[in-house]
Amino acid sequence: MNLVDPRATTPAELAKAALKRLALARQAPTPENYARAWAEETGGASPARADDAAASRELEAQGQAWASLTERLVAGLERGGRQWTAARRKQSLQRVLQTSRNDPARLLQRLQPLVQAWHGDHALDAPELAESIEASGAADDAAAPARAADA
Repeated sequence: MNLVDPRATTPAELAKAALKRLALARQAPTPENYARAWAEETGGASPARADDAAASRELEAQGQAWASLTERLVAGLERGGRQWTAARRKQSLQRVLQTSRNDPARLLQRLQPLVQAWHGDHALDAPELAESIEASGAADDAAAPARAADA
């Protein structure tokens, strides 16, 4: 039973009908329920449960990676060091965030070596660390502590 006129199928009308369907069925407007109601309104198939389970596992793994990185990031910001002063840590973190905030995978890729360098209190002289940070502009910040130590 479609709740919208078959001739009127704009996205806004479909969204309204999907929400109405959820209200009539007394279902919470969760993403899963909404996707199912939308599919029923458009006459399409309901989303596959296997895809939902795989996506759920992937999101859980991503969440664990971000939680671990956040814990290390906080510990790294609080720890003092010879190569990485608190100001340099904050400045390098801000640069990585500014240049990578629109791509979570890239942000994670750039933050991990930065936090690793903080943890070891060494400059980003390892090629794999420097390459992943260099594109974000944080390499300038990373090189400054090494230059200061050489002086």
